Amino acid sequence: MDSNPPAAPAAPHLTRGFGLLHATALNMANMVGVGPFITIPLLMAAMGGPQALLGWWVGALIVLCDGQVWSELGAALPGSGGSYRFLREAYGPAKWGRLMAFLFIWSFVLSGPLEIASGLIGFGQYAGYLWPGLAKGGDRFVGAGVGLLAVILLARRITFLSRITVTLWAGTVATMVAILASGLGHFDAARAFDFPPGAFTFNRGFVLGLGSAALIAIYDYLGYYDICYIGDEVREPAKVIPRSILFSILGCAVGYFLLHLSLLGVIPWREMLASKFVVSEFMERLHGRTAAVLVTLMILWTAFGSVFALLLGYSRIPFAAAVQGDFFRAFARVHPTKNFPDVSLYVLGAVSIVASFFTLDQVITALITTRVIVQFMGQVVALPLLRKRLPDSARPYKMWLYPVPAVIAFVGWAYIFVTSGWGYAAVGLLTLAAGVGAFLLKARLERTWPFLAASLLALAIPAAAGAEERLPLRSGWTIQSSAQVAEKGATLSKPGYRPKDWYKVTVPNTVVGALVENGTYRDPYFAMNLRAIPGTTYPIGERFTLLPMPADSPFKPSWWYRTEFTMPPALSPRSFALHFDGINYRANVWFNGERVGGALEVAGAFRRHEFDVTRLVRTGGPNAVAVEVFAPEPEDLAFMWVDWNPTPADKNMGLWGDVYLTHSGPIALRHPHVVSQLPLPSLAPAGLTVTTEVWNVTDRAVSGVVRGKIEAIAFEKAVRLAPRERTTLRFTPAEAAGLRVAEPRIWWPYRYGPPDLYTLTLEAVAGDDTSDRQDVQFGIQQMSSELTDKGHRLFKVNGRPILIRGGGWASDMLLRPVTPERLAAQMRYVREMGLNTIRLEGKLEGEEFYEAADRNGILLMPGWCCCDQWEKWDKWDAEDHRVAPASLRDQILRMRNHPSVLAWFNGSDYPPPADVEREYLDVLAKAEWDKPVLSSGTGAPGPMSGPSGVKMSGPYDYVPPPYWLTDAKHGGAFGFATEIGPGAAVPPIESLRQMLPPDHLWPIDDFWRFHAGGDEFKDLRLFTDALEGRYGKATGAEDYARKAQALAYEGQRAMFEGYGRNKYTSTGVIQWMLNNAWPSMIWHLYDYFLRPGGGYYGTKKACEPVHVQYSYDDRSVAVVNDLPQRFTGLKVSAEVFDLNLASKFSQEAAVDVAADGVARAFALPILPDLTTTYFVRMKLEDAAGRPLSSNFYWLSTREDELDWGKTEWYYTPTRRH
Repeated sequence: MDSNPPAAPAAPHLTRGFGLLHATALNMANMVGVGPFITIPLLMAAMGGPQALLGWWVGALIVLCDGQVWSELGAALPGSGGSYRFLREAYGPAKWGRLMAFLFIWSFVLSGPLEIASGLIGFGQYAGYLWPGLAKGGDRFVGAGVGLLAVILLARRITFLSRITVTLWAGTVATMVAILASGLGHFDAARAFDFPPGAFTFNRGFVLGLGSAALIAIYDYLGYYDICYIGDEVREPAKVIPRSILFSILGCAVGYFLLHLSLLGVIPWREMLASKFVVSEFMERLHGRTAAVLVTLMILWTAFGSVFALLLGYSRIPFAAAVQGDFFRAFARVHPTKNFPDVSLYVLGAVSIVASFFTLDQVITALITTRVIVQFMGQVVALPLLRKRLPDSARPYKMWLYPVPAVIAFVGWAYIFVTSGWGYAAVGLLTLAAGVGAFLLKARLERTWPFLAASLLALAIPAAAGAEERLPLRSGWTIQSSAQVAEKGATLSKPGYRPKDWYKVTVPNTVVGALVENGTYRDPYFAMNLRAIPGTTYPIGERFTLLPMPADSPFKPSWWYRTEFTMPPALSPRSFALHFDGINYRANVWFNGERVGGALEVAGAFRRHEFDVTRLVRTGGPNAVAVEVFAPEPEDLAFMWVDWNPTPADKNMGLWGDVYLTHSGPIALRHPHVVSQLPLPSLAPAGLTVTTEVWNVTDRAVSGVVRGKIEAIAFEKAVRLAPRERTTLRFTPAEAAGLRVAEPRIWWPYRYGPPDLYTLTLEAVAGDDTSDRQDVQFGIQQMSSELTDKGHRLFKVNGRPILIRGGGWASDMLLRPVTPERLAAQMRYVREMGLNTIRLEGKLEGEEFYEAADRNGILLMPGWCCCDQWEKWDKWDAEDHRVAPASLRDQILRMRNHPSVLAWFNGSDYPPPADVEREYLDVLAKAEWDKPVLSSGTGAPGPMSGPSGVKMSGPYDYVPPPYWLTDAKHGGAFGFATEIGPGAAVPPIESLRQMLPPDHLWPIDDFWRFHAGGDEFKDLRLFTDALEGRYGKATGAEDYARKAQALAYEGQRAMFEGYGRNKYTSTGVIQWMLNNAWPSMIWHLYDYFLRPGGGYYGTKKACEPVHVQYSYDDRSVAVVNDLPQRFTGLKVSAEVFDLNLASKFSQEAAVDVAADGVARAFALPILPDLTTTYFVRMKLEDAAGRPLSSNFYWLSTREDELDWGKTEWYYTPTRRH
């Protein structure tokens, strides 16, 4: 990697590792499937002779121009989703973007299966070469059977897909190379160019034929844009995306042309027209039947792989759209035990199988025509729309010769559509019309655009946490230091002010984050670039939050954020509120020339501010917002990175949360809440209590009705409010019988059951108009905790005890919002590792995070951070006593509906004093918080709440695997450890190369140490001593990284296994940490680039649903069951091998294990004459002999020797490894 990389284009985690070679290979792997082997006869028939070769180049021209559209959109909106995301953003997520995104998914439910069906047809055709009898119709049933097989396999959690894909791609390439070599070596030009009379006569037949040939060619080119679907993993998307699209199209165009030419040079084109397996016949003519059979088998292999991979990927697209609310809710269903989108898979699979009974040309033509209008032509139009809607957004790549390629692409797609034949064009148009009808029906039922009142249309963008109408203010912002700006807020916030030399940014963004995004500063996540940012002069490893801002820092003065936007005139009768979901630290807020909030009251990193701007809003014209932001001082209640990673030079000052406007009629709804009560141990019936704040936002008395609905349950109350009055309305089961749910769907955490969710819809009606509306999701659940007889905190969900196994969360170092794709990947990692909980210490994230946890059944433990003003209560002043409870209220009001939130921590490393804890508990009581509350994450009792039942006794640095089952005083496997871990976590070599320049990759130096932690964790000394003591001295970066994975694997496995075996003497363990805020050498289970390492796999092994494991304390073999079901007749086996892999001992036993229980099978004896290093392999099978778990240990007859007497708060020294 270049030691001076370019500035990060949009977010530092976008530089993940997909370079040009990887991107081109990805595109071409999806372009070259079975297509060219089955379509060449169709292409020939389209024009009736070798002149059909022109189709490849006409198709290439169209997709090359269209590739320019994909390139600009993909670079501007890097991330997962591709066309779905492009269409939604370009046409506007409020109205037309919702329709276009829906139509894309709607058409995709047909066109996706048609593409899969073409592979099934190809499989059946080539199977007919091996079994000639199939040609009479049996080939269709073979294809259908292959489709059914693919569905069955995909419904059974196939885990080796990536290996299959690579193998299939290699086989496809090898097949094409073999064909080209054979054909060109026997090429007969006279045969190849045997043109029929009038082949190139330009007439209507030529035009239509060329269009049909180009259509078929385009089918074979499909996939040239696949890199755009994973744009958030692309290095330098401005270069990689357009180049990979260009290279993949040209590469395939040349390959397809030569393939076709090779076949023409051997087989007369008239014979080719009737062939269903032209490549097989080609090989048979040249090399005989055996060679033809081998090539046919490879084509069948490729066809099945194409079907398999397409069905896997495509089934996730309607699922993802349904999860976001943009498609029918049924498609969001996930199989309750196998965790795949079953409805989406089964629907697409069934349509694919049915479509496989049509002819290949019918399928291909219908496939293209159903996609052309929305995905391709609609996307061409999306490009200028996006440029117009978001003129100031980052555009890393711009189309060459704009708009010429876009025009050519649009005309080309229109040409393909028109020349496909009126029947197929009608299919495309009817599909589009039916999609519009389905969208309107869905919108009508859900009361979304276009079925909102006219006054609501302009702001019809659903909020993350509710459905009040909001206008996000994300783009069009500029920032500048107040030291460079002479004007004051009254001037800056007037519409029409033209800032000069300000930086264009998006929001949310901190100041440094914005300056990195727009290229002012180089990527601070790489090497030591962070230290090059002005103002970063504090000593490395020190806690900058606690130090004053340097006098010469550019971030010592305040910074201005400014934006302008237009409000539609239709909204003039409404009331408006301006919202800020996160400002760090204090600010003056100006709107249209007037200050609406001052720095004395707008203070606190975790406050959420709302300002009534009704009298200032200009409907039908421009409006302006200007915010003067001040960085936190050491005595402020701000963000703290402790010893996790460095602090940016601005101390994360800025607008780190969403900024938006909402509007309502005279009655506004705020903070709806649903509390569920279960008659435990029974889970039915469930009693629901609904509350909501109701505000009169006018200066006159108003009356109206508040109506609520939860599926079929409806309830309402009349309300009358004095001017500006605010009240809380309550609906109880005693008042509304429907709120006593006879058969509730219960929300369960991962592995305990499905995380079922409900939606509450509340509407305030004043007169005949809907004044306001809120939609919130909630789960029916009941969280509780108790102290065991040993004084340990035991959590229960719906009355069932749960062993908490989780990790500590780190936000991005620059507080950039986590992208949906990155968030989804991390939630998936948590589940894959078998964890059920995430702790958030002072990094409380946005609504999307909590919603993802709700959907995935992941429990959350949020709370305040340690080690700064949040825990320096003796230094609190009146402002702190005001800001802290207000911050707690703001956060609790948004968290309390989320079923994933398990508990709240009022402190981290210390419990608050009595007066502060009393303030906190009072806030929680008034907010009707119904979850457990802990005074801190330590064993110290809260002065008001009593024993915490948890511990924070370390370790945080390296300890050997036996530690967890032999320590009985500190971090060993007993009680509830709120933060703990076996030490550093050096990433794999691929990640080291992404975070360090080549000349600092080895040996370990200051660049490595800079990416370690702070305080006691500034270096890797203890970790390296253990690595070299156990595995030998490292010879280089690759060797060190490889050994580091082994060390992390056995360390994490031992910790989680220890807590698992000892449940419920151990009640919970939070690994410190789950992830990192930047590329780090310490504390993670997967690294900043989302690359799993040894810690990930060790955790995944230890937390298997039903797991067999070795006990370091007593040598016993134990079975740990993490599932809520009993197992009987399990077969446990263990075998001991010496270093030469000679078996020295083996034993088997049958065991029963209770639901959520532990069973000991037997103990391994101490064996004589073992080599110093030896191995233990264990297996666990169910009563039918099916494998449930396996495990493998490398052990030593010379045991680790710990120096218990020298234990520190962060580790226990190891005398001997």
